Amino acid sequence: MTNLTYPVVMVNALLQGQVKGFFNDTGRFLMNTTLGFFGFFDPATTAGLERNNRDFGQTLGKWGLGSGPYLVLPIFGPSTVRDGFGRLADVYVDPRHYLRNRWVSWGLWALEGVDTRANLLYLDQTIQNAYDPYAFIRNAYLQNRDFMVHGSQSNAEQEQEQKLLEEAEKEEAAPETPPPATPEGRPPEESPKPPPRSESPPP
Repeated sequence: MTNLTYPVVMVNALLQGQVKGFFNDTGRFLMNTTLGFFGFFDPATTAGLERNNRDFGQTLGKWGLGSGPYLVLPIFGPSTVRDGFGRLADVYVDPRHYLRNRWVSWGLWALEGVDTRANLLYLDQTIQNAYDPYAFIRNAYLQNRDFMVHGSQSNAEQEQEQKLLEEAEKEEAAPETPPPATPEGRPPEESPKPPPRSESPPP
């Protein structure tokens, strides 16, 4: 199933300007389609072609569009406004959209849903043990999508780090304040300290 939807990854690699990733994804798709019997096997990973995960929602994020409110879409599950529109765009790149036999097309979509659910079964116990399962899923989804768009640092962390760097540069560029000058134009001198008082011995 992953190989069948891989053209979505390839197109979004180009849209994100990742030319090297595009050739990697293209080689992976061709190898798994031919040597892997239409994706039933995965010889591309053995050959060193890593599997990537890109979609149009991620592409919109890299173009600077915010994620928008968090949504839970029927059947599809967690999403955002940006990722929801991204799913619509990805449909027109997916080869299943152009199959004339709708029974085959819908069957492949259903098979993908079953496969996705099966891959997430190991998380059921973790979600059930969470204090607030809804908040747990929401935070996990948003953090994962933020990582896919911005990398190891979130957008807020990058902005905060940039602000700190700018403040540090301003402090380094600010000239030191000279000491106040006396009326004669000379800096004030320290007044001499009075000598210690000597105590006279008692009579």
